[in-house]
Amino acid sequence: CLSAALLAPLFMLLPGNVVRGESPALLELEAPLEQLKPLRQRSAAAQDRLRAAAHFATGRSLLGRGDLAGALQHYQRAWHWDPQASAPLAEIVPLAFSLEMPDVAVRYALLAAEHQLSDPLLLRRLALYVTEEGDWQRAVRLYRTWLAHPDVKLSRDQLDKLLVQVELGRLEYLAGNNKAASQVLGNFQQAVARAGPNSTIAKQLRRALGDELDAAWELCGLAHLADRSFDLADDALARVELPLDQADRLGYERAQAAFGQGNPMAAWDHLRGFLKRGDLSAGTKPFTLLSEVLATLNQRETLLVELAKLQAENPDNTALALALAGELQQRGEDGQAMQLYHRVLAETPPSNELTVAALKRLIPLLAERGDAHRLYEVLRQAGQRQESLAELGDQFRQVDEQAGLTDRLLNVARATEARTKAESVAMAELLISVGRFDEARSFYRQAIELAPREAADLTLAWGLALFVSDAHE
Repeated sequence: CLSAALLAPLFMLLPGNVVRGESPALLELEAPLEQLKPLRQRSAAAQDRLRAAAHFATGRSLLGRGDLAGALQHYQRAWHWDPQASAPLAEIVPLAFSLEMPDVAVRYALLAAEHQLSDPLLLRRLALYVTEEGDWQRAVRLYRTWLAHPDVKLSRDQLDKLLVQVELGRLEYLAGNNKAASQVLGNFQQAVARAGPNSTIAKQLRRALGDELDAAWELCGLAHLADRSFDLADDALARVELPLDQADRLGYERAQAAFGQGNPMAAWDHLRGFLKRGDLSAGTKPFTLLSEVLATLNQRETLLVELAKLQAENPDNTALALALAGELQQRGEDGQAMQLYHRVLAETPPSNELTVAALKRLIPLLAERGDAHRLYEVLRQAGQRQESLAELGDQFRQVDEQAGLTDRLLNVARATEARTKAESVAMAELLISVGRFDEARSFYRQAIELAPREAADLTLAWGLALFVSDAHE
């Protein structure tokens, strides 16, 4: 049976039972409730850590239920509230990658790297991804983080380190960071040199890269040349194995390295082989180097003879023709020089740097002679072959310095029948360069009349030309 102590409260609450007086138990129940207070107030940092722990626990719970996206959000919030905590970062990177959110993965991988939490394999995977996306700066950071990772430093696997150094150097070179590229590729180069050509690592490198190893050595040479590290450049370029029919392909680069080392004779030998190839890839730079080499050898006067010989052997080489024209012009042979400049204009593809170089030399020559008709013909050619003549502003001002020449040129242009859009735009650009804006506007209007479908582009070109000329009308 129930005890009297347990029945007493029930008996007192039964209907008809009137309790006289006040019960101590009821008095305690009717007393107001009081909120519990901590003995010590939490700091803001402690409160943030508590929030972070709550989000982290929620993330774990959601991950267990298969809600990867929800888990990621709570892990991110956990890191937000406690950036010093390592546990959220360790979870975020692989989870973001699993959810195909590489941008998020990369951002947190870099943060994780600062806490030395990133997996080296994951770092390389992310670096490869951002490289393919064209984000070279981020790829560089990831590769440098990989090289600095404790597991990588302690690893005896040298092949991976060398391969990453080559890729890192390539990215630094593409980004224009010549010194950084030269430094990391120099480390690669010196490591291979220390090991020796018959070492295990040298054989592994050849197997891993195959024919691309020669491309890697060429990259090293180019990066060192850009940084003016001529000894390293010479060593790297000498390691490139070229087929017999391309033996002199890197002659210009090897000449640069030799000349930089103070060996003009070796530079001259390399240049001879390169120039006989008729290679146009370097433009007029090899001929400029040839002039410097011959000057160092006290044979500067033989340059014209050497260029003429090369021209006879390579009659289709427009870069060589341009170099020969420049040398003839320096010696006062303006007539022969102009013939070669005209040939370069006629034979060079549109929007080519050789075209601009020829125009920059030919226009002042014609201006000095005051030949408005030939000058207009050159201007017509320039307009047809170049999208913009903004680079010729200095030459156009030289035209205007010749008394009355701009007016005579205008008369020739106005008298020309069946003028094309390109000719009208070229005249307008010349007139803008010399501050004759009203006349320039009329030529732009004529261009729009000749090509109404291009009205928007021509109007924009007119506005940009005015802006460049500081004529904001």
